[in-house]
Amino acid sequence: MISRSVISALAAAATLAIATPAAAVPLKFSFTGIYNGTFQIDSNPVTSGASGVSFNAEYTGGTGDFPAAANIIFYDPSSAGGFNLSTAPADFSGPILYSGPTAKPTLLTGTFSLNSGTESLTVGPGAPAPEIAKGLLAALTAFGALALTRRNRLSPRTA
Repeated sequence: MISRSVISALAAAATLAIATPAAAVPLKFSFTGIYNGTFQIDSNPVTSGASGVSFNAEYTGGTGDFPAAANIIFYDPSSAGGFNLSTAPADFSGPILYSGPTAKPTLLTGTFSLNSGTESLTVGPGAPAPEIAKGLLAALTAFGALALTRRNRLSPRTA
């Protein structure tokens, strides 16, 4: 028979799994070439200035030749496509890096050639968002409590 504490732990874990909102996966943008550095943007960025032919997205966590935060302009294929990032001293332009409409884009992953081949951009998984890390920690804690409860219940008691 399953004890109340086990059921409570399972219910808490299920509630946390359901209550944790689905977040966009952070993507790490790594530039190499004349200018080097990295930053992160969510795979489904919150956009501003969406006009149907372009949108702006803010990045965070800039390192190397990039400031801590800045905006990137992404252009729709109907307006020649691509993106532009102008942060002193670096100035990058490159291929289309998203799919979907400009109002709700999804950023692409892979390695891309920039500035006529003098620079390279690799887009891949970044560090998990704090909400995801908190949800994973809560779930691991709940499962640890469940295992401890079960072990204590199964071990013989001595007087």
